[in-house]
Amino acid sequence: MEAVLYRRARWTRSVVGVLRDPDRPVLLAVAFWVFLLATVAVQLVDYGGVRPRFDIRTVAAVVAAQAICWLLLPWNGRAGRRRRLALPAFLLTSMAAAWVTDYAVPIWTLLIGLANAVIVFGVRGGLLGAVAILAWNFIGTLTYPGHHLGDAVYQTAVLALIVGFAVSMAAAFAEVRRRREESQRLLIELESAHAELRRYSERVSQLTIAEERARMAREMHDSIGHHLTVIKVGLENAERLRTRSPQEAWREVRQAKKLTQEALSEVRRWVRALRPLSLERHVGTEAMAALATSFAATGVQVSFDVDGTELPLDADTELVLYRALQEGLTNSIRHSGACHVRASLAFGAEVVALAIEDDGRGAQMPVADRGFGLSALGERARAIGGRLAAGNGSPGGFTLKVELPIVRP
Repeated sequence: MEAVLYRRARWTRSVVGVLRDPDRPVLLAVAFWVFLLATVAVQLVDYGGVRPRFDIRTVAAVVAAQAICWLLLPWNGRAGRRRRLALPAFLLTSMAAAWVTDYAVPIWTLLIGLANAVIVFGVRGGLLGAVAILAWNFIGTLTYPGHHLGDAVYQTAVLALIVGFAVSMAAAFAEVRRRREESQRLLIELESAHAELRRYSERVSQLTIAEERARMAREMHDSIGHHLTVIKVGLENAERLRTRSPQEAWREVRQAKKLTQEALSEVRRWVRALRPLSLERHVGTEAMAALATSFAATGVQVSFDVDGTELPLDADTELVLYRALQEGLTNSIRHSGACHVRASLAFGAEVVALAIEDDGRGAQMPVADRGFGLSALGERARAIGGRLAAGNGSPGGFTLKVELPIVRP
């Protein structure tokens, strides 16, 4: 019972799919039903006192067969072989309708079948259908009572013009449909690629954040962890010496207090570094100037200058410049022992350059071994078409330079 119900449901879906074929051109559908009704109407009217050779029942049967074939016509080149057999059946029923109605109207339905042949089988299929229709018209006219060879040639020539126009229009329609389907397919592929790129972008963003957090964790471990370790050892010494040598114990406590203040300053520096630009309510050079000013509490004199006319920059370029300034100032204050740090941002015609110079003791180890920060910063600069250079200056101190294109390549 379930199998029977399943077959019936499947058959019903197939019938509904045929009746609602989305590929069937609406204009041709309207034209066909108009021609079909005209065929029946002509048979019911006594035109010129001439009675048709066939009665209305014969005409109705042929017209009904033609309508069924019309509904089964495929309008897509991907249709199956069985569905394509509806085209020759439609052409045959159209020819039969023309025969039983004395060529009153149905010749135009042949042109609809010809358009279907072009859409389903291509221009070659349309040309074969055109040859068949012209041959049928020539033979039918030549054998029709009262007609001779001249009439057959004339009518076939006129029909050839109409058929050629129909084939051209059908070919243009098929090409438009093909391009539309191709555009829709490309649009779907682009949407899929866009979604994939968005997922990749989110993944890269997550990896970048994780990488940055790992770097910060290492930096905080090296700086704040070191301070806390020394403080712990100093307090343990103070506790051990509090009765035997109170002076030594208090010295350890004062040293721990000093290290605590340094650790607190380090924590505040990290808080400033981690604060998003949007919370600073500054962008561009204004944000960088605010960042340089925030380092004034470290006791090191920091200056920030802008040379040239400020130009609008890409968001990624702004972020790399901001992080480069942050990294350069942090390294100069923490490692170089400098008293003055000068940062300058220069706008050129195609390149914006950031230089950070200090008067400290310079790098005591190769730049490549100075941690994750500079290498990650260099990768960021190269990713947007720029470059980073770092090393000891000629008169002394340490210099960090970043050059980035104003327009992304």
